[in-house]
Amino acid sequence: MTEVLERSEVEGLELVLKTQVSDLEKLMPGKAVPSETLVKAIFAHCAEINQLAKEAAARAGSHLAAAEAGEDEDEVAPDFSFPTFEAFLANEAAATEAAQEGATSEAGAPPKSLVTTVAAKLVSAIGIEPGMVTAIIFAVQVADKKSWQALIDHLKGRRFSKAKKPLKKVLNAMRSSKFRNALAKRVGAKAAAKMVAKVASKALPFVGWTSLVVALGWAFARQIR
Repeated sequence: MTEVLERSEVEGLELVLKTQVSDLEKLMPGKAVPSETLVKAIFAHCAEINQLAKEAAARAGSHLAAAEAGEDEDEVAPDFSFPTFEAFLANEAAATEAAQEGATSEAGAPPKSLVTTVAAKLVSAIGIEPGMVTAIIFAVQVADKKSWQALIDHLKGRRFSKAKKPLKKVLNAMRSSKFRNALAKRVGAKAAAKMVAKVASKALPFVGWTSLVVALGWAFARQIR
C-alpha cells in the first residue's frame, strides 16, 4: 500500500512538473523590453521549477541519476541550481570584461559585439567560469556555426521566441566531442572536459534545457537593444 501511494505521489509530482515546464515554455518575451522586476520573477520561477525537478528525481529514486549525456560524453550528475538575476548579472559583467580583455590580447578574438554579449549571458546562466568566454565563442563556432549564427540573427532582430530553437541546438553542440576538442586546443583537455560536463549537468531530468532557455530569452529581451 505504501509503495503504491509513493508511486502515485511521484507520478502526481511529475505531472505537475510537466505542466509547469509546458507553461514556462510559453512565457517567451515579445519585442517590448520587459521590466527588471519581471525578469527577476522569471529567474525565480525557473529556480523553483529546477527545485521541483530535483524533488521529483529524488522521489523517483534517481536523485543521483545522470543528466542526459552529450555525444561521446560520460553521464554526469544533474545540477539543479539556478542563479538569481543578480548573480547572473554579476557573472555576466565578469564574462564581458574577460571577453574584452581577450579581444585586445589575442589576435583574431571577437571585439565587444552582440556575439560577446550573447556568449557572456550564456556562460553566466550555465555557471561557467567567466574567463572561459572567449574560448567558448570560438569552440561554439567550430561545433555548430549555423545554429550559433541563427541564434545571433534572431536576437539581433529581437525574435526571441524563434531564438529558442537555435539556442537549444547550441547547448547540445556544447556537449559534443567536436566542441570539446576545439575548446581543448585553447584551454587544455582537462578544463575542456570539465566545462562540457558542466553544460551536460544542466540538461535536467524532466526539465531538459527549458528553464535555462526561458531565463536566457528574458535576459536577452531585457538587455539586448
